[in-house]
Amino acid sequence: MYSIYKAKNEKSTRLVQMRTKTFIILATRLDDSGDYYCRAENTIGQQDSPVVSVQVSYAPRNTTVLVTPPGQIREGSSVTLTCSTDAYPPPYTYSWYKAGAMIPQEDRENLTFSNIQPENHGQYYCQAVNAIGQQDSPSVSVEVLYKPVKTAILNAPRGVIHKGVSVSLTCSSDANPPVENYAWFKNESSSPVGSGQQFTISNISSEDAGQYYCEARNTHGAGNSPPVSITVEAEQSHVMFAVVAAAVCGVLCLLCVTLFVSCCVKRRKEGRMQSGQDPVRLLAFTVLQTGSGQLDVINLNSNTTQPDLVYQNPGTIQPHAVIPEPEPQNHST
Repeated sequence: MYSIYKAKNEKSTRLVQMRTKTFIILATRLDDSGDYYCRAENTIGQQDSPVVSVQVSYAPRNTTVLVTPPGQIREGSSVTLTCSTDAYPPPYTYSWYKAGAMIPQEDRENLTFSNIQPENHGQYYCQAVNAIGQQDSPSVSVEVLYKPVKTAILNAPRGVIHKGVSVSLTCSSDANPPVENYAWFKNESSSPVGSGQQFTISNISSEDAGQYYCEARNTHGAGNSPPVSITVEAEQSHVMFAVVAAAVCGVLCLLCVTLFVSCCVKRRKEGRMQSGQDPVRLLAFTVLQTGSGQLDVINLNSNTTQPDLVYQNPGTIQPHAVIPEPEPQNHST
């Protein structure tokens, strides 16, 4: 007679008693693993065999990610993620994933961040693989606490701003925990000119021109945005006004000079006419056309009507026309 025993916790349990020498376990299960021995007996006596160990192989199960140290994680601290699983044979490789994307060159049981940064924030899970199969762990959230970063001003105006309009600036920042307060500064001043995520300048004037930046702050620190320039049209209007005023003054001065010269010429002519001079003889020069179409410039002598030749076109000299002397006027005595 033969009996099969399974040893457990220093106790033995007889599984079966049989007349054959072979014991078959059909459809093995995980709990079939353990230490077994057999006992042979006859009418004279009995004897136990040495213990043999049976280990049932199975794919990874109960796979989880452990975070060390637990609790809040601050920027710059050291954090280790451990992939824990139950498998036989043990896993021969591990894979790590962040937000569904595999992290390259990380195939060990532990994933370590020696100086964790805000960009390491996210959802992580691991995958354990052995010769029987594989299993993914549930995702765990790694939340890194950090001061505001990537602070910037949105909707910054471009170019010259017309005076009298309203301008709004918005401060954007990434922080964990979220930003608690915002402050606005102008130029190099240490005193804020406004607060809140949005800063509005109503009825803008030239005094509002300058460089502005915002400061975002939470419990872990503060971050400043790059400055943006606000340019108001008032300064350019002054220049245009000066240019226009200078042009108007120039035109007025030219008009005054023209009127003055005209008055002087008119008075001179009136003075000569009152002295009895013939208006015809006031002409200093005249131009005569020759019979051949050439032009000659002549001078009228004040004592005679005969012209003196001043200039003649090249070519044969043609006889000049004689300007008739005006008939003398009868003056009563």
